[in-house]
Amino acid sequence: MYAKCGSLDDALKAFELSGDKDSITWSAMITGAVEEGKQVHGCLLILGYESQVYIMTALVDMYAKCASTLDARKGFDYLQELDMVLWTSMIGGYVQNGENENAMNLYSRMRIEGIIRDEFTKTSILKACSCLAALELGKQIHACTIKHGWEVPIGSALSTMYAKCGNLEDGSLVFRRMPWRDTVSWNAMILGLSQNGHGNEALELFEEMLLEGTEPDHVTFVNSLSACSHMGLVERGWAYFNMMSDKFALVPRVEHYACMVDMLGHAGKLDEAKEFIESATIDQLMAYSIKCLSELPEL
Repeated sequence: MYAKCGSLDDALKAFELSGDKDSITWSAMITGAVEEGKQVHGCLLILGYESQVYIMTALVDMYAKCASTLDARKGFDYLQELDMVLWTSMIGGYVQNGENENAMNLYSRMRIEGIIRDEFTKTSILKACSCLAALELGKQIHACTIKHGWEVPIGSALSTMYAKCGNLEDGSLVFRRMPWRDTVSWNAMILGLSQNGHGNEALELFEEMLLEGTEPDHVTFVNSLSACSHMGLVERGWAYFNMMSDKFALVPRVEHYACMVDMLGHAGKLDEAKEFIESATIDQLMAYSIKCLSELPEL
């Protein structure tokens, strides 16, 4: 209501106070932000600032971050002279909103027109390569980063791309060469190993992550619990599930409950799985039910 009435500050306060933020609350906030952004855009148009590159770059970035890529692209196409920052904002906006093919097409046009691509552009397009399993383009970008000395700053995106494309050897080489590895890099390698039949190596890497003092997040535990499920390691799975809240103060989400039920079911521990489900809260059960229904094939 606040967002639709243009009171974004009140909407934000209500949003922050809400417990479970679902797709409806997020959608309302994004819609409110877009509408307020369009009002600012209208004022800039009246004042004659729309043709200035730095203003349009900010508008393109705003629209893209609010999931309004059509409006972002209109702003991008409006300008005759496009700088690297504007190209990067548009490509990043496409990737952020899952429009990876549009990002790849725009990146190809950027190359054809001879626009310089920096490490930020390449980080964004590597994410698109990861989602589309575009390994060959990812390798080309890797070669370019070595040439320009960018392998360290975008090492996380590179290792993630290789892991998600199933090229664990090159992914591991990049991962091991990184002087500092963030949680995203660890998660990508753990997931890549688990999904490609290397469950033991995935869990060994998770243990190494903990020994190095890198803080795991919810995604880390989903990947690790999934590996335990695939290998039937019930006791280890329980240890990791309890570790979430006991050691890292992470509240298990529906994905973690799903992994545990899957693990117990595969191990034939149906009574234990039933007790586990019954111990969950109403909200967790509702979320799990919705997840299960969303995965059913359409009739």
